[in-house]
Amino acid sequence: MKKETVKSNKSMLDVYKSIRGDWGDLNPVTRIVSSKKAYNRQKENQKVRQQIQTYLY
Repeated sequence: MKKETVKSNKSMLDVYKSIRGDWGDLNPVTRIVSSKKAYNRQKENQKVRQQIQTYLY
């Protein structure tokens, strides 16, 4: 039987970092999805504009 080699925490962290990759040019903080339950004034204004356009045209 072969002996299993025990890796140190530092080497395992390096292995996990290489697997995980990185975000590249993207900033994950700016990729937040807005809540669907929250009131969105822009969305309400778009609905009103669409209703006006369908009525006028």
